[in-house]
Amino acid sequence: MKIDFSALEKKWPSTLVCRDSIGQLTGGLIQPGTIRNKEKEIGLTKMKHGKKVFYYVTEIIAYLRDSSEIVQGEGQGLDSKFEAKV
Repeated sequence: MKIDFSALEKKWPSTLVCRDSIGQLTGGLIQPGTIRNKEKEIGLTKMKHGKKVFYYVTEIIAYLRDSSEIVQGEGQGLDSKFEAKV
């Protein structure tokens, strides 16, 4: 079962996100260094404006969705906990 991260995408005010703002977009789930290290592996479209690196929000959200999963608590069934494979 996949986690629905669409609320993060809807709440973000742009279709682009600067690498420095990845933590804000994801609520701290992913940090800029993680994205920098994994951008080729993930297949992100990397763009630059001056020294700023930025990405499409939809690609970051897709990475979050594909690399996260709901895990069961101890005898509590499915809950809001998740495990990110970053």
